[in-house]
Amino acid sequence: MAIPEFYHFMKPILALHKEGRVLIIAEIEKALVSQFHITSEEQNELLPSARTTRVRSRLYWATAYMSQALLLERMGRGKTKITPRGLEYLSKLSQPD
Repeated sequence: MAIPEFYHFMKPILALHKEGRVLIIAEIEKALVSQFHITSEEQNELLPSARTTRVRSRLYWATAYMSQALLLERMGRGKTKITPRGLEYLSKLSQPD
């Protein structure tokens, strides 16, 4: 299975934050790797720039977009926390249509 695009990480990242505590990128990455059944080979796959892994890059993009949408708040380098707006949005995502 290929590594999911960044937008597939968004809802699971918000769900990980639902308790309201500050999470570090490594915690989020570990949970996503497990949830999406990403193999260790895929997890170690570097971008062409060889500066970061593809999984970590997609995780960063997802959190960046959610920060811009005010769903997550940056609490320092590599640390995020859900905002009240993020909690409201997550509850709307969880409601059946």
